[in-house]
Amino acid sequence: MPNDNVDRAIKRGTGQGKDGEQLDEITYEGYAPGGVAIMVETATDNRNRTGAEVRSIFTRTTATSLRVAASSYMFHERADHRAAVEH
Repeated sequence: MPNDNVDRAIKRGTGQGKDGEQLDEITYEGYAPGGVAIMVETATDNRNRTGAEVRSIFTRTTATSLRVAASSYMFHERADHRAAVEH
């Protein structure tokens, strides 16, 4: 892969330059077979594409995709995992 492509991808991901994009954080929730609750946290520049991909994965694995806050009450965030990524 050419270095220019790598540099553009880095700038786009960090929001620098004219190719910089806004990344949205979205949480999808659902249930896997057997009633296991699942939360999928995503960062995306295209909400529609990401939503379709997550729904597709849920459908292929016979999981049930639900609306926001359908199963999040069962989870407790123990640490800010994003802080570890930023440093």
